Amino acid sequence: YADGSGENAESTLREIRRLEAEWEESAEDLPGRRQGPLLGTEAVSLDGAQTLLADDAALLEYLFGGKYGFLLVVTRRGARVVALPSMDDLAEKILLFRGLLEARGPDPDLDERAIRALGEDIYTTLVGPADPLLKDDIRRLIICPDDLLDILPFEALVIPGDARKPPRYLVSRFETTQAPSMTVLRRLRAAPIPGATERTL
Repeated sequence: YADGSGENAESTLREIRRLEAEWEESAEDLPGRRQGPLLGTEAVSLDGAQTLLADDAALLEYLFGGKYGFLLVVTRRGARVVALPSMDDLAEKILLFRGLLEARGPDPDLDERAIRALGEDIYTTLVGPADPLLKDDIRRLIICPDDLLDILPFEALVIPGDARKPPRYLVSRFETTQAPSMTVLRRLRAAPIPGATERTL
């Protein structure tokens, strides 16, 4: 974890590069795997990544290889990189969750309970590690998915409840958008549409 400045930022970048190296090694022989490091195929500093974001936005970039998955979380305040389970460990839950959303059974209450339980489980695994950086003023998530996360409806995931709030769907807390990678976000930011008002993502 880092606050985005000085020694902490450098420590985060070193951890990102270490995890990138592990991922490259674990996924080297996988056909069709996503190419490139967490921050994109071109060098992007942590400060550079943070300047792409508005104060109310957080970037969640995912990357999966053979043995590992990784999540990079970036906000204006800081950054965090964490290891995730492999896609082999997640695929069954993701496909089941999507299937429950698309094909409801004869008992709507049973369907809703199953969706909420599985949605909360997947949220805890994939988004929960970002929670320390998702303060109350963060209202938008920019998600860079990988592998089966391309078909995962993040909006339907369920944020676990606590002493203050009951469990709720992610869409009730965040506006979500998707982007291929941090590199693409940087290119879009660097080449605004002529005549358009410049806006931080």
